[in-house]
Amino acid sequence: MKIDKLNNKYLTRAHTVLGLIAIFLFYISTYFGTITIFKPYIQAWELPSTHFSSDAKFEQIIDLKLYQIVRENKLNVKNIEIELPSFKDERLKISSQNQNSVYLNPYTKEILNLNNEYPTISTLFNKLHTGANIPYIGLTLMGVASSIMLFLMISGLILYLVKSEKTNENHNKNFRFKWHKNFGIILTPYVIIFALTGAFLGLMLSTSSVYALSNTNFEKQSIRALVGPIIFKQKALLEDKNKRVKPLQLSKLEEIAQKNYPELKIRKINIYNYRLENSQTVFSGYLKNNRALSSSRINPLSITLDSKTGEVLEKKELEDTHMIKKTLSTFYWLHFQTDEPLLIRIIFFILGIVMLICLLFGYLLWAEKKLSSDYGYYEILNRFSIALLLGIIPASAILMILHWLIPFSMFDRIIWIEGLFYVSWSFYLFYSFKETSIKKIFKMIFLSSSILFMLTFLLHEMHTDILLFELFSSNLTKQFAIDLLLIIIACLFYFLYKRVDSFSYLEKFERRSNV
Repeated sequence: MKIDKLNNKYLTRAHTVLGLIAIFLFYISTYFGTITIFKPYIQAWELPSTHFSSDAKFEQIIDLKLYQIVRENKLNVKNIEIELPSFKDERLKISSQNQNSVYLNPYTKEILNLNNEYPTISTLFNKLHTGANIPYIGLTLMGVASSIMLFLMISGLILYLVKSEKTNENHNKNFRFKWHKNFGIILTPYVIIFALTGAFLGLMLSTSSVYALSNTNFEKQSIRALVGPIIFKQKALLEDKNKRVKPLQLSKLEEIAQKNYPELKIRKINIYNYRLENSQTVFSGYLKNNRALSSSRINPLSITLDSKTGEVLEKKELEDTHMIKKTLSTFYWLHFQTDEPLLIRIIFFILGIVMLICLLFGYLLWAEKKLSSDYGYYEILNRFSIALLLGIIPASAILMILHWLIPFSMFDRIIWIEGLFYVSWSFYLFYSFKETSIKKIFKMIFLSSSILFMLTFLLHEMHTDILLFELFSSNLTKQFAIDLLLIIIACLFYFLYKRVDSFSYLEKFERRSNV
C-alpha cells in the first residue's frame, strides 16, 4: 500500500492527537461499559429483594393471585402489564399505567418488600458509561469519542499497512507498541460493534431535539413525540364494558399462544379490560432465532388472544414491522447484548479488558516520547492519567461500599452516594500530585483497591446475613458470582501491590522537576 511521506506524517500526528483527546473519555466509557455487561448480575447483587432461592419449580402466576393483587392495589384494569422473570430481572413484575408496580417471587408467589430499594451501583455505572452524569453535553461527548475511536481504528490499520517491513520490525521490539498494534487489529470487530453503535446512539440521542425543533417550527423538543406514534405505536385501549366474565387461566392462554407462535420467546403479558367481556391478552417478546431484529424492548413481536375463548385475534410477525424499528433493534442488540447468556457476556468482558489495555499502551507510547522533555504539563498529564485510569478502580469499590453502608431509608441517599463517589475519585487525583514517587502512588492505589473490594464483599454478607457458601447452596448464583469475583479482584490487587517494587518500568516516570 503506497502513501506519500507527508500524508503519512499528518496521519500519524492526527492518530496521536485525536487519540489523546479520546483516550480518557473512551477509557471511562469502556471501563464502565465492560462492567455493565454484567448489569443483571450487579442488580441481583445490590437489590436484597432478588435474594430468593430458585430451587422450586417455576410455574406461571395463577389467576387467583393476580386477581388479588389487582383488587388490593386497585390497578387499572384497562391495561394490566406482567413482566415475566428473565436474565435481566428474575422477579415477576405486575403494574398498570401511572401506578406503583408490584414485584413477586416467581417461585413462591410471595409479594416482595422493596424497602426503598434502588439499583444505585448499576445506574451510576451506566450513567458514567453513557456520559449521562455530565448534564447537556455528556452524551454528545461520548458519541464524539466513539466516532474518534472509529477514526483511530481505520488510521491505525492504514499506518500499519504503509509502514515498511524494517520499521515494523523495529517497532515490534517495543513491547507496548507491539501489543497496542496487535490488540488494535484483533479488536477491530469489537470496535466496529461498540464504537459504531455507541457513536450512533450517543450522537442521535443527544442531537434529536435539534431535529424535532427544526421540523415543528420550535413547537416540540422531543423526537420521541414525533416518531413514537409511527414506529412505536401502542395498542389502543379497548372500549369500556360493564359485563364481567371469567377469563381462561393465564397458563392456558400462554399454552395457546406458544402453540400458534412457537418461535416467540414471551417476555411480557398485557391484559386489556381484565375480567371484562371484551378482554384481550397480548403475549409479546422476541424471536428465538432472531434476537437482533426483534428486540423485546425496541421491536417486540406479539400474538393477541381473546381472554375468554383463547381465539387468536392478531399475530404480529417480523415482516409486519417497520425497517426503522428493525435497524434500531439491531443497534440496540449489538450494543447492549440484551437477553444474551453468560458465555457471550464473558467473551465481551474479556474483549473490554483487552481494549482498556490497548488504550493504556497507546497513552504510554506517547508518554515515553515526552520523557526527554522538561515540560511541566507532561508531568501533570501523567499524574492526572494515573488518577483517572487507575484511581477509578478503588473509587468504584467505594461506591459499592456506600451502597451497603448508607441506610436505604436515608433522605437524598443517591445524592450522598454519588457525591462521595466523586469525592473519593478526587482524593486519588490529589494524592497523585502530592506524592513524588510513582511507585508509591501505584502501591497506594493497589493496596486500597484490595482492601476496599474485600470490604465490599464483607459488607454485602453482613447486610444480607447470607454467607458465601450459603449463597452457593441456596442457588443464588448471581450473588455468589459477584461475591466470589470481589474476593478474586481483592487478591489480584494485593498481588500487584506486593509486586510494584519490581516494576522497573515505572522509574522512567518518576518526577524530574518541581511542578
